[in-house]
Amino acid sequence: MRRQTLLFAALPCLFLAVSARAASPVSAGDAPNATPSLLRELDRGADTVPILIGIKDGTPSARALRASPDLEGEPERRIIRVAAQKRLAEELTPQRLAVKHYYESFSMLAGTATREAAIALAGRTDVLWVELDRRAHLLQTTPQNSQILVRSDQTNALGFRGAGQAIAVIDTGVDYMVADLGGAAFPNTKVIGGTDIADNDSDPMDCEGHGSSIAAVAAGPRGVAPDAKIVAIKVFSSKDATNATCQDTASFSDIIAGINYAITNKATFAITAINISLGGTFDDSLDHGYCDGDDPGSTIAIDAATAAGIVVVVASGNDALTNQLAVPSCVSSAVSVGAVYPESRTRVSWSDGAGGVLCTDQPASPDGIVCFSNSTSNLSLLAPGAFWSVVTKGGGQDSFSGTSPATAAVSGAIVLLRQARPDLSPVGLVGVLRSTGKGIADPRNGVVTPRIDTLAAVQLAASGFAVSPTTAVDIPDGSGSATATATVSGFTRPIANVQVWAEINHPAPAQLRVTLIGPDGTSVVLQDQTGQAEHPINALYGDTNATAQSLGAFTGKQANGTWTLKVEDLVVGVTGRIRAFAVTPIPLAERQSITKRTVSSSRVPRHVNPRP
Repeated sequence: MRRQTLLFAALPCLFLAVSARAASPVSAGDAPNATPSLLRELDRGADTVPILIGIKDGTPSARALRASPDLEGEPERRIIRVAAQKRLAEELTPQRLAVKHYYESFSMLAGTATREAAIALAGRTDVLWVELDRRAHLLQTTPQNSQILVRSDQTNALGFRGAGQAIAVIDTGVDYMVADLGGAAFPNTKVIGGTDIADNDSDPMDCEGHGSSIAAVAAGPRGVAPDAKIVAIKVFSSKDATNATCQDTASFSDIIAGINYAITNKATFAITAINISLGGTFDDSLDHGYCDGDDPGSTIAIDAATAAGIVVVVASGNDALTNQLAVPSCVSSAVSVGAVYPESRTRVSWSDGAGGVLCTDQPASPDGIVCFSNSTSNLSLLAPGAFWSVVTKGGGQDSFSGTSPATAAVSGAIVLLRQARPDLSPVGLVGVLRSTGKGIADPRNGVVTPRIDTLAAVQLAASGFAVSPTTAVDIPDGSGSATATATVSGFTRPIANVQVWAEINHPAPAQLRVTLIGPDGTSVVLQDQTGQAEHPINALYGDTNATAQSLGAFTGKQANGTWTLKVEDLVVGVTGRIRAFAVTPIPLAERQSITKRTVSSSRVPRHVNPRP
């Protein structure tokens, strides 16, 4: 059974391989708007290249709309976007640019261009960027141990089961004929909608089994949110009409088309989350933080989904990397997910997909990081990613492991929390999951990331958490400061402590000073010119992250009022932005319980022995 060897990162890289021929090198000066990946592909001598094109069409950017949503203006913007895409395509003609996808939700176009057309496009003033349309791979058990670990069984018992919401699963499709997933023709009571983008038809029947298992973890009867619905978006082509097998990879343009489908059908199906348990690696071993500049197409799509009120949850990858996440989980507005064990095993070895061993955990223990799970400082959350017992294509049971099922567990947690707190924005939902999770230390790199606790999340009082409504604040380069604010109200007791979630996308965090200012003007420096290049700040100060000055300065003070996060860039050179800010005041009477929260240091570190 190959589920545990079909883990996302068993394949070496994300980039499309094309046969080479002699060709003149293409420089950044020849194609100023081409991304590095496209320049490399052109230098390999390809006659044609699959590309994504960012278009200047006069509409606000996806990032601007994420910061200032305008749902009423979206119908008009969709008309403008598609018209601009069609004008560009008609000007180039089908001989030079064969269009694959028009995107009504994004200012971009996908297609296959001749070499000369790609270079020409990358020099046009009405084109923002041109990037290679890359390939993504799959990222691969009474209540299961995984459910018990994140307490979703107890959350479900309280009535939070995901009712009235849907998760869009962008994957290999879903076998809707399986009893756990509806057991009837499409659409049915569980798989309520979807499409097959890769095969250009309306039937999202699974061609491999991965998507069905993802759906089962997220919303099956033994999954995290058993009453949630599934919207199946198939982006892997079937090898033949029987749907028995899939092609090995999916194009990023099809994944982006899947995000577009979810956005345009959000209201129809009540879509709360998009699950993407797919991706690929960078083509180098360097440190990489957020990858917005490396993957502008995915960034625009995920920004747009976030602006529409949808949380996009993406697998971090199974390459055992400790200095970068898979693409597109590294996009700053994505919720990236790594994997922990839900139970103890004496020894677990994971396959590299080529007959060898990628890594081994000896022993494996609950809440230990699974050694294949990619990790770096911008990782958002952890969830169980080993030994899920779930249904797969055809109705059989499968032991499912990888960052893929961990991602599905977080998607399920998102809909449970949205049911409990419908007032929360996407950033607020993620902030609550991070603030109430259990901090787990990765022994490989020292990064501490919260593992979700759904019961703690749904039980957190609204007065006990405040998130900034602003989702992107630019930080002046080398001068001045940027601020984000969050307002606490209804908190009745003096505080013992405060936890602060700050996510700052800056390539050089050692240039920054980060300060928390309370409602009465009390200030505490959280971080002062420390950190590592390409390791963004993604911190829970007062919980998983130490502070430069003591948060004890706030003890005994009142929590109600406006809290401010101030970020100063003290060195000229590179820019960044505040991505998220939230505060969780801890009541004085609960101080003893807070001091008992610990960071796990269990040494934990694809399965060669595939069914331990």
